[in-house]
Amino acid sequence: MSDHISLETLTVEELIKTAATADSAGNYQTREAARKALISLGNGAIDVLIYALIDEDAKVRSNAAVVLGKIKAFDAFGALASRLQNDADSDVRSSAGTALGKIHNPDLKLDSVPILISALRDPAPNVRIFAATALSGIGDRRAIEPLTKVAGEHTCNSDFLTAIDRIRGVQQTSTDGTRTLSCAP
Repeated sequence: MSDHISLETLTVEELIKTAATADSAGNYQTREAARKALISLGNGAIDVLIYALIDEDAKVRSNAAVVLGKIKAFDAFGALASRLQNDADSDVRSSAGTALGKIHNPDLKLDSVPILISALRDPAPNVRIFAATALSGIGDRRAIEPLTKVAGEHTCNSDFLTAIDRIRGVQQTSTDGTRTLSCAP
């Protein structure tokens, strides 16, 4: 994929496919440009992005979830929850979990916390870590006990402990004053 592609002339569907194709090819600059173009469309892209969550290409589904989270597309809550709970691809589940963390809004009856807590039991480590990160961003104390339990079950548990500390309002730092290292791959 060319770095000189003109994103301004592409439809929403073409932008989603461009992001996915660039992602697959390792062309992250083009992927991010396509994502930014989609984000700039805001509400005008939501319906197509929600539909893209059921595309056969996991990269399309994952990129659609990322953009829906960045747009904070409340209308996508149910579709993202379904992807987190049911998608066969762990990257899609991770992206959906991250998006749900950004869309979480109890005032609108969009409570991501129970769904994200369930994702702490996902068989894929990246999904568990992204769920913990999303929970820490929400800051809901209901997540502390499940995060503590999951942290006790895994030898590489710094992501879960960091999430707990963030929810409690504690900043974790190493001895040299920098953020503690993550066990994420």
